[in-house]
Amino acid sequence: MVIRRATCSPGGAPVSADKADAPAHLAGHQDWIRRGVDDGVFLLVGVGVRPGQGGAVLATGLTPEALRARGAEDPFVVHDVVTAEVLGNVPNLTDPRPAFLAGRPDRRREGAGAPPAGGSRVPGLWG
Repeated sequence: MVIRRATCSPGGAPVSADKADAPAHLAGHQDWIRRGVDDGVFLLVGVGVRPGQGGAVLATGLTPEALRARGAEDPFVVHDVVTAEVLGNVPNLTDPRPAFLAGRPDRRREGAGAPPAGGSRVPGLWG
């Protein structure tokens, strides 16, 4: 699982230079998102809770490097509307619903330090 955060306002990565150009590149950005979803690598795409804050992509089946390369094709990145940052993430504990994000079957164990009932974890983390 890999997370891509795009920022166009203070509070995260550096502020982009051309945030005002977002409307001119929105259709291309939306097409880029649709391709990621259609290709099965973008699981969730969302915007910040405040307008103009940026957004995030939760991706699977890509290395951080592959997501950076894919992200370099996003018109918002190409035209400096957002600054993108890719964060690798290895899930340690999951609810059973998104357990597939860990890239392995649910491997629950009983005992001290076990995850909540129905949870999933990476072997070796809890004993």
